[in-house]
Amino acid sequence: MEHEGFTKEQPHHSQDELERVCNNEIGLALAKLYPLVAKNRAAKKTVHDAWLQSRTRKSGVERYSLDPQEAQRLRMLAAGGDVLAIGREIQNILVDELPPADERQPFNEAFGQWMTNAVHALRNGGQERLEAFLKDDLLPWLQKYRRRGDQKAKSRNPRLFTNMVEYEARVAFYCCFANAWVLLVPWLREHRDLQPASERLLELMHSQNANDSGEDIFWGQILSMHPSSVWLFESPDHRAVLGRYLASVSSLGAGGTIDNASNPAYWNLVGATLIAFHEYRCQLEVDETARNRDSKAQSVSKNDAILEKDRFERFAESQGMSCQLCDHPKMMFRKQELYDRDEDTLNVTFICGACGAAQIELVSGIDLRTFIDSIDD
Repeated sequence: MEHEGFTKEQPHHSQDELERVCNNEIGLALAKLYPLVAKNRAAKKTVHDAWLQSRTRKSGVERYSLDPQEAQRLRMLAAGGDVLAIGREIQNILVDELPPADERQPFNEAFGQWMTNAVHALRNGGQERLEAFLKDDLLPWLQKYRRRGDQKAKSRNPRLFTNMVEYEARVAFYCCFANAWVLLVPWLREHRDLQPASERLLELMHSQNANDSGEDIFWGQILSMHPSSVWLFESPDHRAVLGRYLASVSSLGAGGTIDNASNPAYWNLVGATLIAFHEYRCQLEVDETARNRDSKAQSVSKNDAILEKDRFERFAESQGMSCQLCDHPKMMFRKQELYDRDEDTLNVTFICGACGAAQIELVSGIDLRTFIDSIDD
């Protein structure tokens, strides 16, 4: 990847220097980048977490339900309690585009240099300078790669790189969200009498769900920020599993980590969540197919409208129509509808190309069809 755009103020920085800078500073830089790139839907294909079409999101709409055999496989996987295997399963469900092995090193180097310069901006000028760097330097380069790719052809996948950077920004922003809940839950417990089951639900939905070993049971996904939570809360089967898990909390006590290795209800919930991830991904593919079909239909409809406009304007020219106000011969088609008194006669509205006046012409359906046949032959 090209780097010149990020080295106006700082010399090249090695990967070793990146490793020495504070992770919190990098996280802050990425989190502040997120609002600038949040509307880029392509980035949501790196790891799928795009919200579904509005018609699918509506309550009561029937959603994709996983095959029973596949659902049972996921329940058995969860019951095994292998956190790494569960994480790999979620990765396989959600991850789409990743760079080939031979490009990961240059990707890492480019990302490292960009983040190092972001941290330098933060250290030299505070958050104000960091925000200026992100908006005025980093964002234009991301937009450039997204539009045109890498002009020096050092990477075959520059747009994939921008998607990955923007995904990292989203992750950093979501981590800020999760950290806010880490502070908020104890406050709610102390000041608002938060009950154990409610506390555990908030921890489940708003944390990154790391267990005592530091392993993330849901591969970094914050459930409340992921569309798969729609299935978890609206599927009767999943709700029942969630309810049994929350009911078991009173005997286990609140607080601590979300991972209760000795609690079967917990692993049942993990299984239900895996199924919800799968159902979300399958529904996403169903929606994408429907969207492509609708897009093609709209394209055909638009082409038909263009063809209709051309035919009516050529017909008007062949009939010698002109504006009744200024006598200009250029008449532009606006709309057509059936004439009330004769089903084979049309009321056609034209707009004068000179003065803009609208006028309605009665057009014989027979004459129009004869003309269209003559120009289409």
